[in-house]
Amino acid sequence: DRVYMALDYFDASINRISAWTVGFRSWQKAMLNALCLPNEQMKQLQDAANFTELMVLQEESKMLPFGAVWAEYCEQCGVTADKGWFEEVKTYEAEVLAKIDGVGLSDVAEILPTVCDFSNMTAVFVGRVKEYEQELTELVDSFAN
Repeated sequence: DRVYMALDYFDASINRISAWTVGFRSWQKAMLNALCLPNEQMKQLQDAANFTELMVLQEESKMLPFGAVWAEYCEQCGVTADKGWFEEVKTYEAEVLAKIDGVGLSDVAEILPTVCDFSNMTAVFVGRVKEYEQELTELVDSFAN
């Protein structure tokens, strides 16, 4: 009944805080996007071997307004939807990281919650999925008609 997901980012040429923030937000976008797709309708079409209509629905799903869903999700979480968080990371790099040799977990713990509030985003994510699912189902149905 559970799925465990692990995220791992390693590239010594870029800032860890940026890598973790981009990676985690990318994972959240992928999960939210997957939950917003009309999966039940696609499953029914696949099970009925109606592959042409399935292909059409998959193609139409690419144009669903995911950006608006992501922006609303981030607003509910109290974080920026765009790359605005990166300015704070650049300031932190200049003021703190440039003055030390290595970055410890305490450094990451200090800045990361300000650019990506994981606990709140996860709670909002879980709570809003059903609402988004209903809204997007209605939108997808409007395309079908």
